[in-house]
Amino acid sequence: MDNREPSRFKGFGVASWDGLLNALKITQAVCPIFPPLQAAVGALYTVLQNIQTAASNTNDIKELGDYVVKLNDMLQSSVPREMDACPKALQERIEALSRKLSIICQSLRKIGSRPFGIRILSADRTSGEIQGHIKDLTWAINNFIVGGTISIELAVDELQERVGAKLDVLTSHVTGIRHQISELAAHVQSPDSTFLPRYAITARFDHSKHRVSCEDNTRTETLASIYRWILSDVSHSGMTSPPVFWISGVAGSGKSTIAQTVAEWCHERKYLGASFFCSRDSAECSNVGLVFPTIARQLAQHNSEFNNRLVEVMTTDRDIQSAAVARQLKHLIVDPLKRSFHSGTCVIIIDALDECRDSEATSVILAALARYIAELEPLKFLITSRPVHNVSAGFRGTGLGASTQHLVLHEIPMESTERDIRIYLEKNLTRISAIYQITSPWPPTSAISSLVQKSDGLFIFAATAIKFIEDPSGGEDPDTRMRSVLLSETSEAASSPHRLLSTLYLQVLRTAFPEVPRSLRARLKMILGTLALSCERLSAASLEVLMSLPEKSTREALRQLHSVIIVPDSEYEPIRLIHPSFHDFLVDPLRCTDSNFSVRSTVQHTIIATRRLFTMKTLLRRDMCNINDLSKLNIEIPNLAERIQRHIPLPLQYACRHWAFHVSHSDINDELFEHLKDFCYKNMLHWLEVLSLLGELDNAIEALYVTLRMLVRHPLPQSDILILLEDCIRIVRQCLPGLRASCFQAYKGVVPFCPRQTLLRKLYYEQSPRAVEVLSGLDETWSPCVQVIEGHNDWVLDLAISAENGNVVSACRDHSIRVWSRTGAHLHTLDGHSDQVTSVLFYHPRGQILSASLDSSIRVWDMMTGACLHTRTVQAKVQALACSTDGHFVAVGCHDAHILIWDASKLDSDPVVLRGHRHQVNSIQFFHDCSHLVSGSHDRACKLWDIQTLQCQQTFPGRTEVMSVAAAPDNLTIACGLADNTISMWQAGVTSGSRILRGHESLVWSVDFSPDGTILASGSWDHSIRLWDVGTGAVLHTLMGHADQVRCLRFSADGTRIGTGSCDHSVRIWDLSAILSRPLTSAVKQKRNLSTLLKLRGHVLHKQSEPKWDARTGNYIDLTCAHHSAVVRALAFSANGTRLATGSWDGTIRLWNAVTGAHLGTSKSVGTLITSLSFSPDGKRIASSSYDGAVRLVDAKTVNCESVLTGHSGAAWKVVYAGQQLLSCSDDGSVRLWNVTARPSEGRVLLQKDRSAIYQIACSSTIEVVAIGSLDDIDPDSRCGYVTITLLNIRTQNILWTTNPAGSVESLSFSRDGSRLLSCFSSGLISLWGVTVATNGAKVEVALVSTFEAGNAIENVSFTPDERSILSDASYHRISQSLSPSGGGTNRSPAQRVGVHYLKDDWLWCGFPDPRRLCWVPVAFRHVRSRSKMYRGSMAVFNNVIAFGTERGTVVLLDASRCA
Repeated sequence: MDNREPSRFKGFGVASWDGLLNALKITQAVCPIFPPLQAAVGALYTVLQNIQTAASNTNDIKELGDYVVKLNDMLQSSVPREMDACPKALQERIEALSRKLSIICQSLRKIGSRPFGIRILSADRTSGEIQGHIKDLTWAINNFIVGGTISIELAVDELQERVGAKLDVLTSHVTGIRHQISELAAHVQSPDSTFLPRYAITARFDHSKHRVSCEDNTRTETLASIYRWILSDVSHSGMTSPPVFWISGVAGSGKSTIAQTVAEWCHERKYLGASFFCSRDSAECSNVGLVFPTIARQLAQHNSEFNNRLVEVMTTDRDIQSAAVARQLKHLIVDPLKRSFHSGTCVIIIDALDECRDSEATSVILAALARYIAELEPLKFLITSRPVHNVSAGFRGTGLGASTQHLVLHEIPMESTERDIRIYLEKNLTRISAIYQITSPWPPTSAISSLVQKSDGLFIFAATAIKFIEDPSGGEDPDTRMRSVLLSETSEAASSPHRLLSTLYLQVLRTAFPEVPRSLRARLKMILGTLALSCERLSAASLEVLMSLPEKSTREALRQLHSVIIVPDSEYEPIRLIHPSFHDFLVDPLRCTDSNFSVRSTVQHTIIATRRLFTMKTLLRRDMCNINDLSKLNIEIPNLAERIQRHIPLPLQYACRHWAFHVSHSDINDELFEHLKDFCYKNMLHWLEVLSLLGELDNAIEALYVTLRMLVRHPLPQSDILILLEDCIRIVRQCLPGLRASCFQAYKGVVPFCPRQTLLRKLYYEQSPRAVEVLSGLDETWSPCVQVIEGHNDWVLDLAISAENGNVVSACRDHSIRVWSRTGAHLHTLDGHSDQVTSVLFYHPRGQILSASLDSSIRVWDMMTGACLHTRTVQAKVQALACSTDGHFVAVGCHDAHILIWDASKLDSDPVVLRGHRHQVNSIQFFHDCSHLVSGSHDRACKLWDIQTLQCQQTFPGRTEVMSVAAAPDNLTIACGLADNTISMWQAGVTSGSRILRGHESLVWSVDFSPDGTILASGSWDHSIRLWDVGTGAVLHTLMGHADQVRCLRFSADGTRIGTGSCDHSVRIWDLSAILSRPLTSAVKQKRNLSTLLKLRGHVLHKQSEPKWDARTGNYIDLTCAHHSAVVRALAFSANGTRLATGSWDGTIRLWNAVTGAHLGTSKSVGTLITSLSFSPDGKRIASSSYDGAVRLVDAKTVNCESVLTGHSGAAWKVVYAGQQLLSCSDDGSVRLWNVTARPSEGRVLLQKDRSAIYQIACSSTIEVVAIGSLDDIDPDSRCGYVTITLLNIRTQNILWTTNPAGSVESLSFSRDGSRLLSCFSSGLISLWGVTVATNGAKVEVALVSTFEAGNAIENVSFTPDERSILSDASYHRISQSLSPSGGGTNRSPAQRVGVHYLKDDWLWCGFPDPRRLCWVPVAFRHVRSRSKMYRGSMAVFNNVIAFGTERGTVVLLDASRCA
């Protein structure tokens, strides 16, 4: 008998196992002074030898082996070789590791001792158990290594200041820190600046007293050159100077000192318009998104007209601060400037631009200036920076260099620089001599010359040397200190540009701390490391709170370092490093060669991250600022700046902003992991509230992403952290606009819209006690659609996803192009095309966007600024655009059947023309190896073109029009989306027939292959996206969500996402990892934790039951699903509000319990749009009108059709009950009255108009008068006419009154007594008419009682139950007693006192007793008003229940009764 185990148990490579076992042997050998650890490792080695064939994951084994190697390195290099020399805390860690290894070893031994047969039968369970234990082993070793590293590096165990014991210190420090209002002004909006952009006040030139200007008689030539540039326009000498002056120089060359001097000079002479001094140790001063808003605010302070224009911009576009930098410049400065500043020089100073956080290859600030510099007169920009690549590229590569005067400080003749340094040294050393009363001539000339030589042209060296020499804290006299500087030896390579400066910094540290005891070393490195790695400046008090240090300890530790660190007198003013070069010195072990002072970044980040998370755990709570009014937007909160100052101390602000940055750069250990768990389980909503208040909400998604990405790289113990982080990312994406506007949406607008089975909803439900409740329309788990981007007002025809940053560009039928950030923020609108934009793509080799249009042009846009760089016109309309993957070629497909190809660098040259198609070319794409081009045409052919020979190499004949083509990465497989609803798959070079993929119900607009070529995605007229297995042709998944045709789709570069654009005006982003159970590419394989997350989500591959496509309606019909499968146009509540009827383009009527949200029944489809619904007064029947002209009566219990009333010859648009009778209207120009009690039902024509369409009717409660809204005298060609409102006597059929308002009539409604009539129009205008005076022959202006503006497009209007107010679907208006209907408000019952609700600007409002916002409603839960009426969703309200019919067919019921 063969006793060998089956091969399915095998899975580990020999190298992985051998490497692990060899590493364990070494571990056993290097820890003889720790017998328990040595024994545990030995036992583990034996057990792993025995069970190695029963596991199944080589990655886990390799990872464990890597960690064992790290453990060995630590034991060999960092742990003392004698037990007595080993710190007690480290001994305890080793003992804890030994115990953990022993426990795991015992568990593995039990698995290995199982009988062979049992192991065979339970192979999968055995493998899973071993994998779990291996993960536990890895985590145990990782936790020991991280904890040991921190202990050895910082000796934190000897600080005796554990975080949990520092709450008293934290509380006392928070009290003191609340006095720091000056630092808060940049992060919040004060009451007098509600409609002005955020303002980085600390970036002003005059904010810090520590900024210094040039000494007298120094930098004279440089300053004179700058002043001449400024004054050239003032002197009227005829001289012209460029609008930009750039000063560049290496670190320490004096750029900021010059900028400060010029700023003071300009300020004194009233030339200074604004200043922004960048600083990488300040979050606000390094935020590239605050540069232009801050400059705009300062300009507004100088010019009232500019201020007024700026307020207008902020009022109309409150999200401008999250827009791209170039768009900020355009709207915040360029546009207001045109209408305000007219003459006079105005200087803008931007210092140290290289210290802004800007990851782009070209500075976004300079790229924006390059685009608009010609429109910025009279502004002049002085910019300083180091000569870093992205700043240099910003001048060279954007054209800005042609408008710039450039001065390079380190190219100024050395004798000039040395002269200035000598003047500086002589003046300051003379001052020091006087202070210390040095009598003999001091210093000698030779000493000054030596200092000048050591400075090597760097002013920062001279400044640091002076500070060091005069510092009295060490007890040494100035002469001794100067001699120590002169005698210090450099330890860096002679070629290092900062070798002398590094030597000086090290000299300063060693002089301050000649001996560094272990306890002092720990505290000193903690303080220096925090100052060096923090994202913004911290005061001594803040640093001590955040790092749990004793009070006054920071000041004491830094007492002798004033020459390199500026420590203010106040505990609450920020500490500053003297220069960024000192930060670089501390974190670079090649420069800071003394381990007593060098900062190990990962260790320090781990400590900082742990303290930040603890700060949030301790201080975060609901309603941090005690606002107590959940309806207000952040900008409406009185005294918000003072509230934040009083209630959110700076340490907490810092923690909320930057915890994720420190976590992402740290090593995870048990302590940090537990704090992360606490944050995820208890404080995420509180964190979102604070970020919203601070205006930092846009950074939340990135913070969560970087944390999630970091965690999946670590061998974490089992937990739900990853699930909660993913939940939070999804809900922030979904609710970002609302969260950004109101901090309370963290509670009112997040949890209610979380899917029912999400962990975040379960954990945080109790934190949302006064929120709306979603009764219907809530998914059980997250949809694969991770983001819906709104903003377009027409069909989205094409899109692309950036491979560099995940940004999205989308092309629209309205001639515009929009660029969106990865989070959905609107970055740019690219205007210029004069017809539909048919195609767009990112052209990354040049940082550009290419677009093609039916206006017969191709345009090239700057990706960063949105500027149109080039326009190339051709002879025919352009339908398709493609760029080769190497960036060398650009091709277009045209309506004249030609394909044009250019060298991408020579778009102005004549193109190569490929001829062969006989009709318009719909789609083209290059092969990935750029050898061929594939094209598809209306002539039913797909052609393959050889790029070298420019000949058609192969023609693939088709049965119908080819709408789209795609080429797989294998450079062989071609997919064609066809007009006959199929996809044909061809192989290049193969002449046999194609493989046909069937599944779509209508033509296939777009196809695209995944980056690894294993999946084909297709988008169709049938509203669906299908994912196909390329190998088998099977449908892997069908994505539903769009409410109209899917015109375009693209995979992201990493294959994890698909972007789709639709005729429903939206762009959607879909997450493939949440759809497919197998990894897509090797680049996106996830670790076990992420796989567990997806399994818990329930997103596993399964066969879907799909709705049936109805070609008559162009929509799906699904009678098995509770919700509709197409746009819901009609909603009606029963008289008592307990039931809701809904009608849709899918031709069905569905009935709902309006109290519970339960689906009660579905009618058979009538095959056309249900246009309106009405319950009978007794609630037993539902009447419907439909696009086929029929009126139907449906049983309100069974939803079965009882009768069909025919007579209208056109679409029936409205049906209403008039007592026991029924009124209907049609675009055949008729109004009919039906006697539905008769058998069969009888109908008669009340009104017939020729060349008219009647869309709206309303009947008075007395059933005497019917109000009619129509379009009359319609021109048969243009379909235009004039709008009429008519009052008709039902009994006599006489027309009582007519008027012709402007705008289409959307709704009509009578008061209960019939004395008042309301009409509303698509423009948002509401008119209140006096019926009595109108029917007595009054003129229109007399009959018109009043008008109201809703502010949004509206579709329904009515009186509130007490008739003291008017309610539309977008507004609420109180009316006076004199305007109210006769007897209005006399019978207000308790039932009628419940809230009246409406949706304005996507916010759900309650109008009673006073108007207040309840929550922002995500797009998936409401209709989209920008769509045309025929394809727009709908809204209805009854008391506290709000119903939405969405474009995708979902019926949403919200219960607002808890919001009281």
